Amino acid sequence: MSVGEFTASNIAMDMDEKEKAKGSIVDMAKLTADIAAQKEIAAKASPRLGLLGSWTDINSICKCVRAWGQRAQAIEGLLNLEKSSRLAEDVTATKACCSAILELCYDARDWRGLEENVMLLTKRRSQLKQAVQATVRQAMSYIDAIPAEDKDTRVSLIKTLQAVTEGKETFGAMAKTEKIAFILEQGTPALPELKLRYYQLLIRYHVHNHNYLEVTRCYRSLYEAHLEGGAPADTYLPVLKAVVWYLCLAPAYSTKDGSASDRATLLQATVSALLGTFTNTEVIRWTAFEAAYGPEVAAEAGPGGVFADSKRSEDLKLRVVEHNVLVAAKYYSRLRTARLAAILSLTPEQMEKHVSDLVVAKAITAKIDRPAGVITFAAPPSAEQQLNGWAGNIAAVARM
Repeated sequence: MSVGEFTASNIAMDMDEKEKAKGSIVDMAKLTADIAAQKEIAAKASPRLGLLGSWTDINSICKCVRAWGQRAQAIEGLLNLEKSSRLAEDVTATKACCSAILELCYDARDWRGLEENVMLLTKRRSQLKQAVQATVRQAMSYIDAIPAEDKDTRVSLIKTLQAVTEGKETFGAMAKTEKIAFILEQGTPALPELKLRYYQLLIRYHVHNHNYLEVTRCYRSLYEAHLEGGAPADTYLPVLKAVVWYLCLAPAYSTKDGSASDRATLLQATVSALLGTFTNTEVIRWTAFEAAYGPEVAAEAGPGGVFADSKRSEDLKLRVVEHNVLVAAKYYSRLRTARLAAILSLTPEQMEKHVSDLVVAKAITAKIDRPAGVITFAAPPSAEQQLNGWAGNIAAVARM
């Protein structure tokens, strides 16, 4: 079978051909003759009980009883053949026996008997999966043959098929080639939609946990998915804007949720004047920042917007403060606390809290001398540096 012909619609035929190629344990010639013999017994009965005449006629009643007896005898014989084939684990023979039993019920339009035998065949001990599938498939083909006005019989047969397939006709029980065909035929068209849905759910999860770096990654992937799908600009531009805002909300230092290098990589991939504000090593004046981006923040404060949660507005101001502290730590080794508080537009108490938080996060190294009103950003000397300093001092004293 060629690749173009490999679909879910013809996979069953392909599997049947493979089963035939494997050969049969049971003597199929003898089995075919035995099945034919049982069908001949059933053929002596009237094929359709509705043609027997009036039920008040004693002759009709006798014919009906005789027909039922002959058909029951034929089905009993076929069940014995099915048992032998099933215990021999011969798929082809077992399927042939099951098919013959259903045919007898269908030919007589014995819908109640069809349901009973479908239930019996599929629930038998150690029944082969392929036989169950073939039985269900054949019984399904008979649904349309039930008269349209007899809705109760149709519904009853459908419910019977649902009952026998529960837990059996599942994706996990399918053959490997059948799974591949199903995925290729059914899954591929829905993949883009599932991808978008997947990232939307991830965004909801990470937003709930305030993990802004992961939210940025998800929006970035969502943006790329929109581009791949050829979405219009009004669809992906809001997503790109969310990438920028959440990237600004992500801490500039390493945390348990991600490293500083992760943020830097995303910054390189996204160009924006807003991001440039945070990548420059310059102090951001909150008043100027609010004047420039306040309207945009307000526009994103509606339902579904980036700043729909007031905590994100607070986190944005926190990122500005942290950016300014990192800039000060880069350019100053010692600075008066009052001056740093003025640069950050904070009170001395607020300034101390933010500096302490960054020290705990290991984003900076700082030491505050409250009595002197001085903050030192220089890192403490390592043990090797201290030893070298002491050695230099001793050498200087020795030369005196």
